Amino acid sequence: MRVLQCIWKMSVGGTEGQLLRMASALVRRGIDLHIVTALAGDYDGAVTAQMHRVAPRFKYDPSSFFGIGALCHRLQPDIVHTFLTQMDIVAGMTATTLRIPWILSERSNAEAYPPVLRHRLRIAAGRRANAIVANSIGGADYWHRMAPNAGCIRVVPNIVPVSEIEAASAVDDVIPGDVVLYAGRFSAEKNLFNLLDALAPLLHTRDVTAVFCGDGPLRAELERKAHELGIDSRTRFLGNVTNVWSWMKRASAVTAISTFEGSPNVALEAAAAGTPLILSDIPGHRAEFAEDAAWFVDGSSPQSIRSGIAEALRNRGEAKARAVRARHGISSRSEDEIASQYEQIYREIIG
Repeated sequence: MRVLQCIWKMSVGGTEGQLLRMASALVRRGIDLHIVTALAGDYDGAVTAQMHRVAPRFKYDPSSFFGIGALCHRLQPDIVHTFLTQMDIVAGMTATTLRIPWILSERSNAEAYPPVLRHRLRIAAGRRANAIVANSIGGADYWHRMAPNAGCIRVVPNIVPVSEIEAASAVDDVIPGDVVLYAGRFSAEKNLFNLLDALAPLLHTRDVTAVFCGDGPLRAELERKAHELGIDSRTRFLGNVTNVWSWMKRASAVTAISTFEGSPNVALEAAAAGTPLILSDIPGHRAEFAEDAAWFVDGSSPQSIRSGIAEALRNRGEAKARAVRARHGISSRSEDEIASQYEQIYREIIG
């Protein structure tokens, strides 16, 4: 079976990291897997599947349709599997035109898709997909509303490499006291300005350092705000790191206060690392964690966020108990287990 997976760029990110792991497992299972991207990315050298490149001059460049169409004619894939908006539109419409079975992968939920043209185009294209596979119930619900006549909408959860996370050792650093960690993209939905407002009084009055792992369009603004709050000496912006699980194990608490999530990768991985969680009270977090497995806070309120963090740092026994319950609530979602579910869907679609 030959599968062509399509993503705009294999850069550092949640979807890209999941695709990298899934691809490795599918290749091990004997799938003839090819991945096409539009731009060079950080993960290109780590991909075990065969890589291809189209070269658009800009997003949604019409030449992308011809490039992917030519690739499909050459490879003759049994399945086209798309990830994220650009390729859902470009490669999805190409697959539909060429009558190649197409799977759209939903990585978020309704809040990620305001009613702008590109999202309307994605919905119109997605209604013609042979299957839609979401990584969360929220994502599946979105497509049940947008494509009520869709024949196949499934949920396949994200990979959580529990054994690898457990094997990681804590960062050996010289930071004194407690570390409060954020890991992920620096973008608006991650609610990081409220997080800084919540952290400022704690960093001024306690032996606490805030560590931010990741990057994104808001990084410069966040660093500037930390300076304005007078906490830049107690705040570290590390950029993208390769040892985020080790930082999770060093941390006294991990914060994830997004305004919405599909499948909350960072929270799941922090739970596997055994680190107490401070989570925004949103459906994506509630779907994964019980009430007594984390501190759920109002992400719109810096005071609520600060109270959750302070309680986790103050009450160590309760923090440990909640972390244990969060860890027990995570079933192993290994690469091979998740790849097996995708392979089954592939085979069902092509008959």
